[in-house]
Amino acid sequence: MIQINVKKSYKVYNINIEKKGKMMKMKKATIQLETLTCPSCMQKIENGVKFLDGVETKSVNVLFNSSKVKLNFDDEKVSIEDVEKAIDKLGYEVKKSQVKDN
Repeated sequence: MIQINVKKSYKVYNINIEKKGKMMKMKKATIQLETLTCPSCMQKIENGVKFLDGVETKSVNVLFNSSKVKLNFDDEKVSIEDVEKAIDKLGYEVKKSQVKDN
């Protein structure tokens, strides 16, 4: 489920988006990477992952000190393997991934 908060006249409206008559099921992933060596690595990974179709753009968080990427994704559009391949193509090794229902 994707939830969008819309502010209008200081009121917040919650909107749920349905996909083909059913609620979208988002998964939560934590991806452990090789040690990141500079802040530009973080930006490169973030930009490479957040524009994949099915990745919730605002959920992408690259953690420099722990060398992890956290994100939410729609597994009907993109798999964790697709995300891992995108990171690998950028030149960063994925050590392991953990996926949970969101």
